[in-house]
Amino acid sequence: MHKFILADPDKCIGCRSCSLACSFEHDEEFSLSLSRISPLWMKDIGRFVPMTCQQCEEPLCMEVCPRGAISVDSTTGAKVVDEDLCIGCRACFLVCPFGIPVIHRDKGFMIKCDLCGGSPQCVEVCPQKALSIVEADDASLKKRREAAQKLMALMEKIS
Repeated sequence: MHKFILADPDKCIGCRSCSLACSFEHDEEFSLSLSRISPLWMKDIGRFVPMTCQQCEEPLCMEVCPRGAISVDSTTGAKVVDEDLCIGCRACFLVCPFGIPVIHRDKGFMIKCDLCGGSPQCVEVCPQKALSIVEADDASLKKRREAAQKLMALMEKIS
């Protein structure tokens, strides 16, 4: 079971409700700096793109951690950080292709999405339904279908 949060930039309005719900869930504080998800403004495409851990199949963050502080949650499949083991060395940040893990501003350990134990609060509160929790195989099928629809529409225009 490989689940992750799928973001639809076409729906994201950049309200940051996801970020605030995340920080409150984990730290009981509404703070963008404590969030494990961040909608980034992409000026060149004119859209917000919510960025969070992609729960990689082969997580480089887990491999590189010198303390073994990152493990796979057996229930959710999320890659989670053990705050008691993490020394905040940033090795996971350096190897993450998305630059996702960040240092907790008050406690000194790395933080990243843990899927909220299987019920991600960011997904729950998104007013535009721009976020969803999906199985990796389902996401792949959805992307292939979208690509096929675009290809068919383009072929109809050509012919």
